[in-house]
Amino acid sequence: MSLFVQIRAGSAEDPDATRAAAILAAYFRLEEVRAFCREVWCRLALLGVAWTVMAGVLPAVRADLEGGLALIVFAAMAAAMVECWAAFRLTRALGGTR
Repeated sequence: MSLFVQIRAGSAEDPDATRAAAILAAYFRLEEVRAFCREVWCRLALLGVAWTVMAGVLPAVRADLEGGLALIVFAAMAAAMVECWAAFRLTRALGGTR
């Protein structure tokens, strides 16, 4: 897989540069989503550690340990799905350039 893609705006295939704009928009969206997911996963990991420690110390939270951890895992998986969808949109936008 190539790390560089040459996009020509205004060529015969893309005279009004809408395709090039769509590719650049999808690329920047993917990078924004990746940065967001890195931040979310870091905070969810800290939340998971804090939740586990609280469950060990407080008896009221101990009963909800599995439920809380399940919600944290669900949030992490939702972030991963958003990142996969953004990568798919970029791949779909690049479909005609290869």
